[in-house]
Order: sequence, then structure tokens, then C-alpha cells
Amino acid sequence: MASAQSRSALQIIVAYPAGGASDATARLMAERLGLHLGRPVVVENRAGADGIIAMDAIAKAPKDGSVMGFCANSPFAITAQLRKLPFEASAVTPLAPLTYSPAVIPATRATTAQTLTEVLDQARKQPGAVRWGNSGSVSLATLILEQLKFGSKTDILLVPYKGGSQQIMDALGGQFELMAINAAPSVLEHVKDAKLRALAVTGPNRLESMPQVATLAELGFPEANLTSHFGMFLPAGAPAAVATQLNEAINKVIAEP
Repeated sequence: MASAQSRSALQIIVAYPAGGASDATARLMAERLGLHLGRPVVVENRAGADGIIAMDAIAKAPKDGSVMGFCANSPFAITAQLRKLPFEASAVTPLAPLTYSPAVIPATRATTAQTLTEVLDQARKQPGAVRWGNSGSVSLATLILEQLKFGSKTDILLVPYKGGSQQIMDALGGQFELMAINAAPSVLEHVKDAKLRALAVTGPNRLESMPQVATLAELGFPEANLTSHFGMFLPAGAPAAVATQLNEAINKVIAEP
């Protein structure tokens, strides 16, 4: 991004596979951001390793503002605490917060349990029999699972996926019993159509769209009552004027109806 008049394409590297809610959010941002900046913005999906592959690409991208990243904060807040990153965390800098999402904890047709208590009782009686589909092996959903296991003294089997799209397909097919997933409209639609059964949600309050579903805090698991935060990132060292221009344009998109 050598100048504001440059017409070369900007790039958003998305840390998740195509087809999921996060990918849809990034593509909508790219479309609207391009209009505000007067130049094309293209999306490239680099999923895997719990967001590390995408953030590694951002860390090594040109420092001219031509490449941005879209990811949850989990690579820095969670993964970096558990294993060494292939890049220095300081090589990536936040550009703008984008979305905040509570999670929904749905049961699939693989279990007949109608409440979280029932499925946890099953997990307690049959250690490892209850499976938890998870987007990644180190993510916010992993922390929710581990806090649930600790708080309920149960053994639940983690089944990791690279992203939400395949996770949802297998959930609808009954390939596992439980999961935690961002409360995206597509997920809530599956709940509305009774293809999934919402047993709990996370966040400070119940969801307006599902007021009958209690939060994990209400159900006795306050430590598991966690939410996702997603944002845009730049390689560290990008010119301040460029970062400011991009930040202002992103905030204009967020402010749209």
C-alpha cells in the first residue's frame, strides 16, 4: 500500500477454511472494505494449526499494509502459552477488533440427552463415550471443554477439525455428541430446525434468539463461560499512516447497518 491512490489489490489472509461463519465474515469485510478504500480486497484461506499457519504468513508478509490477517485472538492468548510459535508474537500487531461471539453448546442426534446435565451424566458413567467436535485442538472451544470436564469431573473425547464447515457437517450427521461453536446465524438456524439441540450458551447473558437456553455460568460452570474475539492483524512495522487508514476504513465498515 505505497499510497492512498494505489489500485493494486489488498489481501486478507483468513485463518479458517472457506464456507464457515468466520470466512463469511472476512469476505463481507473484504467486499465492503474495498469500496471504502477504492481498491480490490481479496481473501485467501490458510487454515490449520489453530490459526498459526495464517498468523505465520502475516508475520512474514510485506510490511507495507498490502496483507492483513483475520483470526481469533487464540493463537496469541492460548496457543502461545502451550507451545512455541514458528514466529515471534511481536512480529504481528493488532489492527482492529472485528467481532465478538458467544458460543452455543449443541447436542447432536448422536445422543438422546435433552439437557447438559444428562449428557454429562452419560460422560461420567461411560468415560470417553461422549465425543466433543472441536474446531482445532487448541482453541477457545478447547478451553470450554476442559473447564466443563474439570467442573463436572467427566472424561469427554476431543475430536479436532480444521474449521467450522466440516465440523457442522459432521454434527448434522451425528458423528459426535457435543461441541462448542460460535453462535453464527447458520448454527442458530440448525437449532431452530431441530437438527441440533442447544443445551447451553456462553456469555454474560442468554442469547436474545434463544432466551430459554441458559448460560454455562447459570448451569454451574462459570469458568467455562467464555466467548470468542476476532480481529484484523498486520505485520509489525507497517507504516503508522497506513495502519491508521486501514483501521478507519474497517471501523466505517463495522458502523454500517
